[in-house]
Amino acid sequence: MSRQPPTSEQSWANKQRWISQFSPKEEFKLLQDLVTKEEATPRDAVQQVINLASAATASRSTEQSAASLVDYHVSLSVIELAQQLDHSKHTKLVEFMSLLQKHKHTDPSTGPSTGEQVQTDRARLFQDLPSFGYVELETWHEFGGAYKNPCDLDMTPQQKHRFANLNAFIAQLSQVVDVENMPEGQLHPLDKTLHAIWTMQTALENKSRLPAELADSAAMRAACMWFLYASDRLMKNVHGSRTFGDNGGAESSNSREEYALQGYKGYTLGRWQLWRKGLEEAKNACQDGKTKALIENALAQMQRAERDE
Repeated sequence: MSRQPPTSEQSWANKQRWISQFSPKEEFKLLQDLVTKEEATPRDAVQQVINLASAATASRSTEQSAASLVDYHVSLSVIELAQQLDHSKHTKLVEFMSLLQKHKHTDPSTGPSTGEQVQTDRARLFQDLPSFGYVELETWHEFGGAYKNPCDLDMTPQQKHRFANLNAFIAQLSQVVDVENMPEGQLHPLDKTLHAIWTMQTALENKSRLPAELADSAAMRAACMWFLYASDRLMKNVHGSRTFGDNGGAESSNSREEYALQGYKGYTLGRWQLWRKGLEEAKNACQDGKTKALIENALAQMQRAERDE
């Protein structure tokens, strides 16, 4: 007899157990202090992480794997705390990640001037943020921790908030990074604007359910977060006609006809305008006052970004 996949309740219970097992880690505790203690600063937190990585590199025979554990624990900690925190309280975490990504971590045994930069999984520590990409991606697909469809209106409030908060966090990261100076064909490790397209496909392009039907869903809240915190970045993508190939495509299998017929592969003004139209439809159908205000704020940010460009 084949094993049945876990239910959303079982997945959520497993997630809670994992968090309780992980929270005693030193990386989690220092980042929790960062977001809970007023006197804690992102720069000091980065230095603490650097110290942990340096100690790990210097004290173990498998230097790269030891340092990579610090990187991995930091990624897990940041993503979990971002989901727990209200989206309005992400400022310190965003600054921390921005500062950490700029740090070139060298082997402390040879010194920063001559030391070889530490790498893990053929990625530079910490400039390439080796583990952040896959940790964030896996967490995004958990949809708040229970692997429940974010279009389902019966998601628990906690899981709705976690999914919305995660999207708010990666939207804020995407807003602050300098993508214009990246080599052609390379993505900045903190640029997650492809995830914005995936979020819009779920909330606004959905082939099965119209935006008006999803007005009170976690998917719609997540879509709003992108416009609240990264409208300027998304509009720059629009003006640059930025594409992501099939990963950002509006196909007949996943998007309604008005999207699929255009063959969208990324950001275009036409797609942006359809998103705005979908948000208007959701606003008019929304029954929850807080969510309606969120949609209105998202629309206001879209309109501001259009004017500013």
